[in-house]
Amino acid sequence: MYHAVSDISEDEAASTVDRQEQQTPDLPPTRDNHDQDVVFISEPREYHAVSDISEDEAAEAANRHEQETTDLRPTKGNHDQDVAFINKPREKGSFDAAKWIVLYAALASLPMLCFSAVLLGILIKNRIETVDSTSDDAVALGYHIVEFPAARLIFVSSWSSSVAPRLASIVMGLYLFRTAKALLKRSSTNEMARLPTPYQLVLLIGLSTGSLGHLWKYVKYGWTSKHRFASLIKSTGAVLIIFQLLGLAIFGLDSLLHFTTEAVLYMRNSTSDAVQQSFSRGLSSRCTSLDDFHEYPCTTIGVQTSCKPISQLCQLSAPIGAATPYNCSSGFYGDLQSITLNSTTTSWKANDEHLVFGADFLDDNFTQPYNNYSSQEDRSDISVSPGHNLPSSWYMAVAFRLDFGVKSSNIPNDPEITIPVHGGAAFIWRCQVATYDVKYTSFNGSLSHVSTTLANGSVAWLYNSVIPAPGTPSIMITQGTDIAIMGNSSAEIASNWGTQFSRVAVSILAPVYEGRPNLAESTIRSAILTRVPRAPLLGIVVLNIVFATFGLLLGCMALASNSESVAAVAGGLSIDGLVASIFEDDGGMVEGAEIEKCFSENVQGGAVRVGLHEERPGQWDLVKKTQETIESLYTHTHTT
Repeated sequence: MYHAVSDISEDEAASTVDRQEQQTPDLPPTRDNHDQDVVFISEPREYHAVSDISEDEAAEAANRHEQETTDLRPTKGNHDQDVAFINKPREKGSFDAAKWIVLYAALASLPMLCFSAVLLGILIKNRIETVDSTSDDAVALGYHIVEFPAARLIFVSSWSSSVAPRLASIVMGLYLFRTAKALLKRSSTNEMARLPTPYQLVLLIGLSTGSLGHLWKYVKYGWTSKHRFASLIKSTGAVLIIFQLLGLAIFGLDSLLHFTTEAVLYMRNSTSDAVQQSFSRGLSSRCTSLDDFHEYPCTTIGVQTSCKPISQLCQLSAPIGAATPYNCSSGFYGDLQSITLNSTTTSWKANDEHLVFGADFLDDNFTQPYNNYSSQEDRSDISVSPGHNLPSSWYMAVAFRLDFGVKSSNIPNDPEITIPVHGGAAFIWRCQVATYDVKYTSFNGSLSHVSTTLANGSVAWLYNSVIPAPGTPSIMITQGTDIAIMGNSSAEIASNWGTQFSRVAVSILAPVYEGRPNLAESTIRSAILTRVPRAPLLGIVVLNIVFATFGLLLGCMALASNSESVAAVAGGLSIDGLVASIFEDDGGMVEGAEIEKCFSENVQGGAVRVGLHEERPGQWDLVKKTQETIESLYTHTHTT
């Protein structure tokens, strides 16, 4: 196989190709004429023809082409027929890499900064600062509560993890300027040890595109190759690894945010400027007018009654028949067989189905009467009461005689319950009753923030003035007794009866209370909020900012390294640059020209094609071909 160097000029060859394209039909290579294909190996102004003809024959063919094409020099009239690979000298400075550096830096940083700003904006604008404790544990440590749909929030957060990996190629394009500057410097000083090998150049170009495949090859090469990496390749690989790790970290935090973000139900209270409802309770003005010196506005009233059995202390017994004598004190004694009360204090009775009667005292020994009149006195004159100087709590002696046995089989054996000879049950309680002013908050249909203070004696006085009067609903006390005796012991029955009596007392007092304005009002509105874990959310924001900061930093480094020569080399360190270096006359690294303009077809159009040539069986090369040269050599070979 022989290589002949054509002596024809570049312009003559171009004219010849153009003429042959117009006059000669396509003649695709066949098995018979394959060896006559012309292969142009890109060297400055040299074209090598590969065929089976001798060097003399090739030289003769070149001379003949030179004579035939002297009239086909490009002129203004035949400019449209000019061959594409005739390149005009390019003007330096026609390509400004700085604007592309600024654009790439903006693309590498602004999206991540915008995503962080959107996330922070959603958090700040929709965050709920205070949440009532009744709304579950929505304000658990490490969470933010935002009034924003959870699905939309995690969709916004996923932008960062989706975009970050795609920005690697842009970021590496910025770092390529620094790499190009380093390569220029080391090439000019001929530092062989610091220059990349051919395969390392492949890795360098692949890493500069952000390729994960080349990143894996880079790692594998570092483990297996005997050649050490050039430092500029190490730094390029390190930058790509850093940005890939940042992308993975953002993806991991975004996944964690997806798993831990949840919707919660929140009941919001908004305080009204004006109170419109009257759900509080207070003393009626007709009652408070009885005292010209005191007025007790309150939200509502409360009564607390605590009882314990004292049958043994009162010497309750059942000697014969239905007789059940007792002697608690000089102020409360007698026989439960009869209704007669030997007491000089306020007393009352309920004798529907059960005999339940009691008396009120100021002390727990039943010696100081609450009021200085007996049950036989006329109660129509309320002025006999001592007034509002009575305390807010008092003691009651309560005696029971039931005509039937109680439910529990344990009660007959209780020492505090006496069983009369004729059957039934008898027992005596000592109860302490206290009245309170109660403030409470109604939230979501339940009471909360209940606070109590002892009320003035007027509440107790009103109760003790009403319950002994004729017509008092004693049936309420009887029903309370029916409920209380369901207990399993005397102590449990006493406790249950005290609770029932408190309800009866409040019910009796309710009619003398009137509506009062609420202390404050709020409107309850339910909403579905989003509970966002603080750590992954803020982590995404921070990593976005770090990612953007690195992008801006690399942009500044690229601007600092930028020059016409650096821009040309940076453009050439790519697949485009390598192809241009092989198949274009001016190569792929031309100062002042974009890499796209290094291809003649992008400037003037062209007839150059890239094909395969079999150097030897099983070995192929990429070669530059034109139809004109193929036809010329094919014709010459067959005519000779």
